[in-house]
Amino acid sequence: MSAAPRIRPRPRPVAVVAALAVAVLAGAALAGGARAQEWGDGKPVPRGGPTKPPAPAPAPVEKKGASSADLSPQPADRLIAEGHDHMRLGNYFRASEVYRCAVMEAERDGVHAEDGLKRLCFGHALFGLGQYAYSAFQLRRGVRYVGFPDDLEVDIVRFFPSMSAFERQLADARRYAGYFPADPHALTVIAYATYFAGDLASAEDAARRLRAKDERDAFAAYILRRVDLDRRAGGRPAPRDLAAAPKPPAKPAPTPTPAPPPVATSQAPPAPPRAAPPTAAPPLAASAAAGEGRAPESSTLSRGETLPGIAR
Repeated sequence: MSAAPRIRPRPRPVAVVAALAVAVLAGAALAGGARAQEWGDGKPVPRGGPTKPPAPAPAPVEKKGASSADLSPQPADRLIAEGHDHMRLGNYFRASEVYRCAVMEAERDGVHAEDGLKRLCFGHALFGLGQYAYSAFQLRRGVRYVGFPDDLEVDIVRFFPSMSAFERQLADARRYAGYFPADPHALTVIAYATYFAGDLASAEDAARRLRAKDERDAFAAYILRRVDLDRRAGGRPAPRDLAAAPKPPAKPAPTPTPAPPPVATSQAPPAPPRAAPPTAAPPLAASAAAGEGRAPESSTLSRGETLPGIAR
């Protein structure tokens, strides 16, 4: 009798899946352990294997005799000069962007006095754009940062292309204040602009209206104090206009060079025109003269004779 075949039990699917999962986890643990090796500074090793640590950056070399004063002009000063150029061209938007960068540079340096002057420039550009709320904020803060001085002088008209350009912006601010009489921002701009433009009456009126809204308004009190001091001193000088600036004298027109006198020559004067050649008498006149037995007359005129009705 032949031996009965042995029947092996079939593996269970659950056991196979469990074995595969264990193998995958073991491989991941080995790979993670290899990547978990670290340098001394705690940075993991990259996947491609260990590499050399990055070389340290070289230390800046300081020149002998160099100081912070050698770095002038500062970036903020260059930005302010660029903003002035844009303002004189009437590009108020570009000027406001440049002034804003100058203010941020000054804030980073912590120079509050210079920051106040730069904020005033920033407020001028915003005034040109018609942004009266932001302009009033910058003007108030700028005056406060410089300490409300009695000797502050701002030739605001020279920031604009001409006197007419400044007057247009001021007229727009007054029109806006007429639409919104309760808005103190336009009054702040009008008080500042009219005072430094030499219009003490308009500056006093705008400052008093601000003072009526808030009795503790330091900016309004500053404008009123400056107006009172200027009136005691005899008033403020009239603003200068770039368009009315004296121009260089024009170059004198070149004097005409006289013509040279005629040069005498030995040539003879031109000869007078020749007289017309004599024309023959018509054949009818010649035959009539021959029939009468006399010589025919010439049809030409001698020198000095004239024809009837024609004057030479």
